[in-house]
Order: sequence, then C-alpha cells, then structure tokens
Amino acid sequence: MNRPDPHTNPHPQVRDLALARELIVHPESWTPELFRKMHFMGGLEIHQQVATRRKLFCRCPAVPMPHEPAAARVYRHMRPTLSEMGTYDGTALMEFKTKKNVIYELIDPVSCTYEMDDTPPFLIDEEALRKSLAIALMMNCKIIDELHVARKQYLDGSIPTGFQRTAIIGLDGWIPYRGRRIRIRQISLEEDSCREVNDVGHEITFRTDRLGFPLLEVVTEPDARDPWELAGICRLLGDIMRSSGMVRRGMGASRQDVNVSIGGSTRIENKGVSRYGYIPRLTCVEALRHKALLELRDELRGRGLNSIEAERHVLDGAELGFAKRSVGLAVLRGWRGLLDWRTQPDFHFVDELRGVVRVVACLDRFPYVYCEHDRADWALPTERWSELRRRMNVGDDDELALVVGPENDVATALDEIIDRCTQALTEAVPKQTRQALADERLTRPDGRRLSGVQTDFERVLPGADRMYPDTDHPPRAVSRDELGRIDDALPEPLWERRSAYRAAGLPVDVVRTLSRERRPAELFEELVTECPGVDPVLIGVTLVQTARHLRREGLLADIGPELARPVFAAVEAGLLAADAVPRLLAEYGARLRGEPGLDHGALIEEILEDYRRLPDDELRGVVSQVHRAADGEGPREPDKRGRYLMGRVRERIGWRAPGRKLEELLAAGLAKA
Repeated sequence: MNRPDPHTNPHPQVRDLALARELIVHPESWTPELFRKMHFMGGLEIHQQVATRRKLFCRCPAVPMPHEPAAARVYRHMRPTLSEMGTYDGTALMEFKTKKNVIYELIDPVSCTYEMDDTPPFLIDEEALRKSLAIALMMNCKIIDELHVARKQYLDGSIPTGFQRTAIIGLDGWIPYRGRRIRIRQISLEEDSCREVNDVGHEITFRTDRLGFPLLEVVTEPDARDPWELAGICRLLGDIMRSSGMVRRGMGASRQDVNVSIGGSTRIENKGVSRYGYIPRLTCVEALRHKALLELRDELRGRGLNSIEAERHVLDGAELGFAKRSVGLAVLRGWRGLLDWRTQPDFHFVDELRGVVRVVACLDRFPYVYCEHDRADWALPTERWSELRRRMNVGDDDELALVVGPENDVATALDEIIDRCTQALTEAVPKQTRQALADERLTRPDGRRLSGVQTDFERVLPGADRMYPDTDHPPRAVSRDELGRIDDALPEPLWERRSAYRAAGLPVDVVRTLSRERRPAELFEELVTECPGVDPVLIGVTLVQTARHLRREGLLADIGPELARPVFAAVEAGLLAADAVPRLLAEYGARLRGEPGLDHGALIEEILEDYRRLPDDELRGVVSQVHRAADGEGPREPDKRGRYLMGRVRERIGWRAPGRKLEELLAAGLAKA
C-alpha cells in the first residue's frame, strides 16, 4: 500500500492568487484569509527543559552556568553511521561534507565522562520522567506502557557523542483551541544539546553548560490554518507547560521550531524561533517563499527546461581580482534573470544558493557567491560580467554564478549550487531545516539590516534513518498505578481554570497569569477559600498586578503566603480597608529594603496596626472636623469640593478607611452644607 508522504502538503498548488513577488513586498495584504486560500498548514515542535535537580542520564547537577569559564576543551570530528536498515541519513551525510572541526568547552561542575561517551549512561532520571509524564497527561496523551531509549544521530557537533538519547513517552494527545482540538502527535523526553558559541569556516565551538539537561519535545500535527493560529497554539502550549510548575524558566530553557507548508509544497522546519510573537510574520514570509519557489518551477517549465544544464569552471582568482583565492563559475543554461527571483522581502534565489554554500562548503567570508544582479557596494562591475560571458561563450538566455574561496571549498560550492538549482526544477521546495533570522541575526553578512524575521538554510531535513535503538539502556515500564498517582496530583486543566477565573470577573491579564503560573494560582485558591468575605478580584489583582508593580519598583520580589495570609485575614475581619492593601504592601517592601534585617512577622503586624481601620463613629468625627476646618477654603464646585475634602481626610487618617465609605460621609456632609 502506498502511504502519503508525511512531509508533503496534501492540497494542490493554488495558482489563482497574486504572484508571490507582489505579495512579499506588501505585508498589508497578509491576512488569515490569504494564507487559508494558499492551504497553509502549520505545526510546532516545542522544546522545554524540565526542572530537575540532575541531568537525564548522569548524576551531574542540572544547574545553568552560562558564565562559568571552561575548565578544559575537547577536539572532535564526526562521522555518520548506518541505520538499522543499512542506510545513511541525508542530514548526516550533509554534515559530514562540511568537514567541521568541533571544539567543546567543558564546564567542570556540570560535565562528566558520560557526556563525552567515555562511560555508559545511568538509568533515566526518575524526577525528569515523572514530571514529563505529568505534562503528557495534561495534554491528554496516551502514555507508552514501556519506554525504549533510542539514539537520534546529530553530526552538527551539538552532541559530543554524535547522537542524542531520546524516548517517546506519549502519543495521540490533544488540547482545545477555538472550539476544536489541536492534535499532539507525540511527546518525547530527551537530553538537551550543547550551546553553540562560535562557527567560523571549518571550526565550530560549543559550550556544555546545558548539555544533558532533561528536555521535553512536544510535536503537534499541522493543524494551524494560518500564521496567527500557529502563534496562538504555541502560546497555549507554552502556558500549559508553564502552568505545571515543572519546567525550567529563563534564557534558553524553551525553544520552538515551526513547520510550514502550503498547497503543492513540502514541510519546512524553521528552527530557533525565540519568541512566539515572531511566528506570524516569520511563517507568513516562509509560506510566501514556498509560493515563490513553486512559481519559479512553473517559470522553468514554461521555458521548456526538463533538466538542469550546467557547467562548472575553475578560473584564475588573481586574474579576476581575488588574490590567494580560487574562483569557481557555474553556467546555468536557460536561467537568465532567475537568480534575481524574489523569495523573501530581502532575499532572492541567489540567497538560497548562498545559504547552502555557507553551510555545506563552509564559505563564510561574505560575499562568497556573486551574480550579475547584485546591487550592493561589493557587487562585481558590469564589464567584468560581460568579459566572463564572452570568455565562457555564455548565451543571452544563460545565467552565471561565481564562487570565491579555498580551492576544495569552491569545488564543493559549485556542486551545491547545481544541486540546489536542480531541486528548484524537480522539487520546487526541497525538504530543509531553516534557521529563523531574528533578534541580533537580523543583520546580513554584508552589514545590511533585514526588514523583519526571515529564514535561511541550516541543513537537510532529517529523516527516520537517523534513529536507531540504544543498547546501553534497558526498557522502563510505566505502570497504571504510577500514572494514577501522577494524574491525581495534577492541577485542573488550564482551559477549565481560565473559564472559572473569567466567570469570577478577574481582569484578562490576571486570568492569564493565574492560569499559567502554578504558585500564585495555588495561593489564590487558598486565599479565596480561607477568606470567603474578600472579593476574589481583589485577591487576584493583588497577586498579579500589584505584585508586578512592586517588582518593577524594586520593593518586593514576590507576594508569598506568609505576607498575603495575614493581610487578607485582616480584610476578611474588617480590620483593613481593601483600598489600603497595595499601599500597605508597598510600605512593607520599602521598610524591608531600608532595613533588611527586620523580623518579617513583626513588621507585618506593626504595619497592619498602622493601617488598622478606624471605627465608624471615629471616622465620622474626623470627617466633621475636616468639614469645619475647611469651611471657606478650597474649590466650591461639588465634584472638585468632594475630591479636595477627600484629600484633607486622607492627610489625617491615611488609608485607614475605605474610599467608598469616605465618599458617602463626605457627600452627606456636603448635602447638609
């Protein structure tokens, strides 16, 4: 039976829309409706570090040390190995062609011989497994009854062993989104890779400060129908994992890859999207890149090209003005003008060639590929191209691409250029993993700034051939009793808590924070139960909005139970006005900052006494005194008069009375006057 290719979009190519080169430069036309007409399909691969004490397959501490100096360096080369079926993975072969020298900076407190493949692994960390199973249950996955650790081959150097140990723990899950279910294909528990710190030519350097951390990989089906849905699903998945209280926070602890295709194209994986806010624009650009490449194939076929006719030439670099470097020339028959085919806002098809040359041939001294359509300052003069055309007997319908670099690398680059042009005709959108260009990477190698998040070639899309069993690790059974205990300890599903918080009238930002932050959510539930007479909105706003304001002011890092309980107990007992809570907490923080050695419990009691609510009769007396003292003073208009008197009362009693009660008493006094 012929199975459909899981990498291919099942919908046909759409040809009755505006051309990609027009849409790419008009972002105001990018709407959900446009991409749905293009049969956009989007999925996610979210990688989230699990918060544990130890690493996944050794007993080193899982402690981030991004600034710890390297204690030693290890130098390695990578070679591909055969899969179970006796085949090589295409990505591994591509990485092997790069001939990279890999350097690892070892971080002494968190590195060991296991990570260098000098000793076998320990059994999988039980804390990491328990927490990962809990998150898989939160996403309604069917849990694997027996875990088998596999090896996933990586020859890019990010894993010193050349493979990553990984185990599928859950399948066929789902989460609710806008009235339908987003399917979770699988959830895996694996060891995190090294962090790249430098990549120049044939030498790449990694730090091992995060190597081996337990990492959860959540893979969705391509259920997003437009780029904005994809961003919303990503945010929801992140919120669910964050709400578990079992994942690590901070820089590098979470990374997401987005998979994109349109009708007629194949799935492309875009790695390293650092913020979900980048996803809409990035996937709009990537989807339009697919459309542009499909239209390029149509153009090639329209020119009658059934195969790629290309010639390779090696020229004298010194003669062309490139001293001490080799020069290669690819002549592409029938390609006139097509290297200038726009594929992204700032990229053309020649940049597709530059991407594979940069990665595979390791030519990174920009510019390393020239074409006749270059418009930058470094472009070769027109007369140089005319001379090359005459010298190589190049026809008017042909195109030239010139490569500069070391001799061996130039030969590799010419092969890659012709291969990529062949793919443009045969595949249109070849299976690739691409890097998301965002943040500091928005600057091109030539120094020009990009107009927004775009993508560039990283490697060939990996296939199943890179996976094989790990014979160093025994299977690990998962019993029903174990799952039952984990399930019993899970919080209510995030989407159910959000509905309950909305029904309670909490503000939108408070709903979102309490639904994804387990610690303040648990404290909120406890306080609502312990203080039924206190408005839940006051409790929620205090734990979220007030706490955020105090953090920004540098007054309090958090509002914990030891502070919140006595405060809201006083509100419940009628001893503290609700209006006074933010100011009381601010004063508490300011006093602690000024005198860090103060006893916290005694300070809370002291401040609560200072803010103790006045009895009603005493409050009436103060209001009467203020009325008499202010007779003939201040504004006379009723509204301004009320605010003026309120300020005079607050000067005398501070926040020891509710604002609403004061307004009533002042209004009654004004009516008598």
